[in-house]
This record gives sequence, C-alpha cells and structure tokens, in this order.
Amino acid sequence: MIHDCIQAFSLPISLSGGADRREEIERRQRERQRQEERKQEFKTALLGEIDSLKRWAIYGTVIEKRLYEPFSDMWGCCINELQKAEYKLDILCTADQGAYRRMKPDVAAGLSSDRPQWLLDTLAILAEDVAFQATKEEIARIEKQRDFELRRQPGERRQQKRGEVRRKREQEDLQKMSDIDLIMLLENLIGGI
Repeated sequence: MIHDCIQAFSLPISLSGGADRREEIERRQRERQRQEERKQEFKTALLGEIDSLKRWAIYGTVIEKRLYEPFSDMWGCCINELQKAEYKLDILCTADQGAYRRMKPDVAAGLSSDRPQWLLDTLAILAEDVAFQATKEEIARIEKQRDFELRRQPGERRQQKRGEVRRKREQEDLQKMSDIDLIMLLENLIGGI
C-alpha cells in the first residue's frame, strides 16, 4: 500500500532508504577524506617550498662576501635570484602585511579576509615552481570566495551609507516641496507637539 502511494504521487522516497542513506554517507566521507588529503598535500608542498627558498639565502652570502665583482653579470644574477626568493618567501610566509592584512575576517568591524587572495598567490608560486598544482575547481572555489570577500562591505559603513542615502532623498523631497506644502508640514509638526 505504501509503495502504491509513493508511485501514485511520484514521491521522491526510496523504499530502500537505509541503503541509499548509507551510500550517501559513504560518498560524503570519501569526499571529506579526499579534501583532507589535498590539504595535507598543499601543506607539505608549502613547507617544502619555504625550505627550498630559504636555501637561496646563499646568494646573500655570496653578495656579502663579494665573491663576484659588484655589477658583474654573476653579481647581478645573484641579486636577481635573491630578490625573487625573498619576494616568494614574503608571500608564502605572509610577511607582507601590506598585501595580506587579515588572514581571518574581523566580524566585529565587518572587515573581510585577505586569505583567499593569499591562497591564490601561494598556489601560483607553487605551480610556477612545480611543487603543487591546484585543480581548476579548487582555484574557481577560492576565486569565488575572494570575489565575495571583495564585494563585502563593512557593516557600519553599509549602515552609514544607507542613512546618507535616506537623508539625501529626504532633502531632495523637501527641496521639491512648494512653500505652501512646507507651511502645512510645519503646522502639522507644530500642532503635534
């Protein structure tokens, strides 16, 4: 009888609900496991890249000890490689506080997070150095979060903006009113006191 009702009303209910539910739970667990593995791969690649870039500090030693004549081709190459390594390390270690002020959103102030942009910049460095390659879906998800964070307005500013718009509209309405309408409005206000 229940089966007939399900078919008659085309209800999306499966009589083998337990099996479907188990499959869905197992699928979600596999997905979570895959995501955790990707996070671990990313962390391993990030730490490995940081260690690798720290080795480039030897160029600083070469420059300090003047092993090459200043402004020679080799000296210039050392300076160039050292600057690239320092730039990448600044990003990977989020030392550049100007570019990445908040790795977490400041909910109380309504300020967004710079973490999605940091992730995109970090993934670009890791891909360039062939340490880790994010999938298109992973990058798209991070870009979507970054775009959301960029469009997000701080709560107080949003409320102030609404108030300014309302006051401006009220001023425009008052300017459009004739003298007679203004006198009537004033009389109503005074009469209400």
